[in-house]
Amino acid sequence: METTSLSFDFSSGEAEIINIIENVDTEEKIEQVKSSCNKLWDEGWHFVICTSLGKDSSVMTTVILNAAIEYASGNRVVPKMAIISSDTGLENPEIDRYAKIEIEKIKQFVSDNNIPATISIARPSLSNNYMVNILGGRTIASVGKSAKCSQMLKVSPINKEKNRIFRQLGVKKGARICSVVGKRRDESKARAISMRSRGERSDLPVANENGEYVLSPIADFTLDDIFYSIGLVRSELLPSYSDFEDLVRVYRGAEGGECMVNAYADGQQRKTSCGNRFGCWVCGRVSSDKSMESMLVDPQYSYMRPLNHFRNYLLANHFNPEKRNWLARTVNDDGTIAIAPNAYSPAFCEELLKFALSIDADEQAWALRNNQEPRFQILSPEEIIAIDVLWNRYGYQKGLHASWLYRDIFHYGQRYYPPSSFSEHPRTPLPAPIHLPFADDHYDSMTAGFRDLMTLSLDIEDSIVKKGQYFTDCNTDNEFHVDAEGAELFFQFELDSALDRYHGDDLISPTAGLHFLIRIGVVVLNKGGHAEMDRMLRLANQIHRHGIRSVLDNREKLVGRLSSETLKDTFDLLH
Repeated sequence: METTSLSFDFSSGEAEIINIIENVDTEEKIEQVKSSCNKLWDEGWHFVICTSLGKDSSVMTTVILNAAIEYASGNRVVPKMAIISSDTGLENPEIDRYAKIEIEKIKQFVSDNNIPATISIARPSLSNNYMVNILGGRTIASVGKSAKCSQMLKVSPINKEKNRIFRQLGVKKGARICSVVGKRRDESKARAISMRSRGERSDLPVANENGEYVLSPIADFTLDDIFYSIGLVRSELLPSYSDFEDLVRVYRGAEGGECMVNAYADGQQRKTSCGNRFGCWVCGRVSSDKSMESMLVDPQYSYMRPLNHFRNYLLANHFNPEKRNWLARTVNDDGTIAIAPNAYSPAFCEELLKFALSIDADEQAWALRNNQEPRFQILSPEEIIAIDVLWNRYGYQKGLHASWLYRDIFHYGQRYYPPSSFSEHPRTPLPAPIHLPFADDHYDSMTAGFRDLMTLSLDIEDSIVKKGQYFTDCNTDNEFHVDAEGAELFFQFELDSALDRYHGDDLISPTAGLHFLIRIGVVVLNKGGHAEMDRMLRLANQIHRHGIRSVLDNREKLVGRLSSETLKDTFDLLH
């Protein structure tokens, strides 16, 4: 096979003729992938193509779709397949827009060529919503090697979507199904080692640690092979769902305007910790978001600067002990509780929510001025209510305080921004946990947990009994969610009156706000979650009775409050 020179038009008005590669094997590798697909389809394998729409997975998807067209041309039926991309809700806005456009192109290509594939986007559930969990005080940002964000935002949603699609398609349980991923050994030494340890192959699905089969069809492609394949598409020598013009554009932007081929000419792979070139704009697994910062050099992408500033401020304070909540979330059997850092403090969560809502409000104002759709949205109405649920469940803020901040910013025009400059707080040793008195004589009372005191006092409570314990009945589903229509109606018609009732009076427990949201049907809890909700509301109501909400971020003051003689005397009397 002779070496081919390909023409690349990387931007309007600029033509670059590049001999990308003298490796004559790229087209042979493409044919090998097609041959492997043919063999696996003959054996009845169903593909779940997991694509991030980056350069590697875009090439992989193109080659497999070509294989499907050629397979069907021989009067053979391609087993049903699925093409899944993930939307974390936190993607770089430019990449998010690009991905949505490419997905529509794939849909059209599949339809035009009668490929038996269903295309969908996997999104995390509200319980796994990363921003809600951080701002709601449920978890902290993933930094360094922590991969919990990837599990929450990508792995779990894709697995859930995969199962849903195949139930819908009628593929029977036990059928041969494999996930098809665009991983390459050439990406890095670490990637090569991990792929080898798992035995991943380009021609045969291999079972992973969870018993699921994985196929890596472009495992043996080099970076040059990827660019050569992109060149084949752009030169119309390899049919594809896309001309890859937008693919080249976003890579160019991420390299500060440099041609994507030249940017990679040193052979050093650029990637985020999520395994693909572009990650979430709030990603903390890298010290700096170089792709985002490169894009910000270009004025057309400067609108994303507030997101990057928010991200940097959050991570700069990640290890700051003054930004952490020092009260554990489990009361010991003897009524004591641990004093140790866990999630971010109520004050820091409030601060971050103010910033996020202000950024969203500014973006919406821009959209109205320019008669365009907002280019991004950090938090939807449902997510704001979900933060209220967490804050009130933990006793972190006044009732419906997140909704109060929404009104303050979107209705009254207030704005809050991170400081223009700040320094990163270093990681420092933390004191060992200590256990102090916590549970008082009301802690285990019948009404201290998951009981709606308003309906109970009016004798109109709908209750449910589980294992001999009474709870307020509520709407439940397979998982926690906020009704979208109900959230919209709440913010339009109920907001002011609800805030008057549940936010203004410091004597009202924050949990009353949560009961209100449940009572009007906006919030739907997960089935079987009554006991856990009861446990958390007992803790929240105890925080309210002790009056310690304002000192949860101050270890010394918290210890002082819980060590007071009055509390100790009461505790000793009870225990």
